[in-house]
Amino acid sequence: YTRGELLVLDLQGVGEILTDPSVIKSGEKGSYDMIFGPANLGDDAIRNFRAKHHCNSCCRKLKLPDLKRNDYTPEQSDAPSR
Repeated sequence: YTRGELLVLDLQGVGEILTDPSVIKSGEKGSYDMIFGPANLGDDAIRNFRAKHHCNSCCRKLKLPDLKRNDYTPEQSDAPSR
């Protein structure tokens, strides 16, 4: 998680060899200039991840900030929430 800009997920593999990541970029949904392909769900997926994620040993090993305790608040979209 990069403070709301990118989210790397769906890592597969064994041990430290990970493959096939999906990358979600904020603000990219519906863009014709998509960097990470049509699987990108953009801001909705990032908000959903933040709401449901509970940091664990993987987060601590990667020295990631606790999402529930940091100061970052994603930009609010003009679109109504569902």
